[in-house]
Amino acid sequence: MTTASPTATSTSRLLGISLAYFVVLLDTTVLTVALPDLRSATGASSAEQQWVVDAYTVTFAAFLLAGGAAADRIGAARVFRRGIAAFGLLSLVCAAAPTAGVLIGLRAVLGVAAAACLPSSLALIAHLHPDPQRRARALGTWAATTGAALAVGPPVGGLLVDLGGWRAVFLVNVPLAALGLALTGRLAGPAPTPGRVGLRPQLAACVVLASVTEGVVAAQPLAVVPAVIGAVLFVRWERRAATPAVPPALLRAPGVAAGLAVGAAVNLVLAGVLFTTTSLLQDDHGLAPLLAGLAFLPLTLPTVIGPPLTARLLAARGARLPVLTGLGLLVAGPALLAAWPAARRTRCSAPGCC
Repeated sequence: MTTASPTATSTSRLLGISLAYFVVLLDTTVLTVALPDLRSATGASSAEQQWVVDAYTVTFAAFLLAGGAAADRIGAARVFRRGIAAFGLLSLVCAAAPTAGVLIGLRAVLGVAAAACLPSSLALIAHLHPDPQRRARALGTWAATTGAALAVGPPVGGLLVDLGGWRAVFLVNVPLAALGLALTGRLAGPAPTPGRVGLRPQLAACVVLASVTEGVVAAQPLAVVPAVIGAVLFVRWERRAATPAVPPALLRAPGVAAGLAVGAAVNLVLAGVLFTTTSLLQDDHGLAPLLAGLAFLPLTLPTVIGPPLTARLLAARGARLPVLTGLGLLVAGPALLAAWPAARRTRCSAPGCC
């Protein structure tokens, strides 16, 4: 009987870990193109459509803190396997959701499962590749799935909707999650560290993110009240915690606060553009889901080909120029996109316009 070599086993496990990350990120974009079909099938309002997307991202972001703490204190391998298994099962349940309201609740729980996968996958890669050079290459492979998932999400979502409706975008997660589990096998991770997972700060983070999101979705200024209360409670509980989820020294490190602010701005703009462009392409211009998904490629393909070029620029010129250039493009792109329908209407109202 032959056995797999250590190198082959390590490669298989890295592919399984990366595939799990791919599925988690794919779910942030693949549903976008399916929203018009979801609205037609369930009668979901505009706010409900936004919450179908945002419920996942809100809990995903908020519970990353708990996911990292659980990986440290329960075991990265255990948290990872349970997280990806739950992700596959919950995706199957999402596909059977009878109403938009039920789907929103299921998507929120799905975000918690996703948050269990991400920090634990990083810990597993570090454990599987103790050599710094091999670890750097492994992390590069893992990180490359970010751009791939963002790029293929809308086209794959459009194809799935054309083939089987909005429910198909959840069904695709099930075999992918199962394959990720099969490739990783019975992997071992770093030994757990003592301590407990503080749930109160995680819940406070959920309150903050959910309140801010509701304020944007519903244009409700009063949403700032629970957001402020949640933020105050989060800081208070974190300061009292023996093992805080966010070490204060990390936030005081040079560049960390600015980097977090830039990251938040990038993700906020990207999420808003994806949602509004879907409506523009399918509702206003009548594109089929697959064509609408393909129309997203000019937006998503740069996330695949851009990082290597940005890395070279970063090494040569530092971080300031790439960050300012990226933020400038984030301002210009949505501004031009917002002006396009108005300019088109102006042209078509001219005499002789077809």
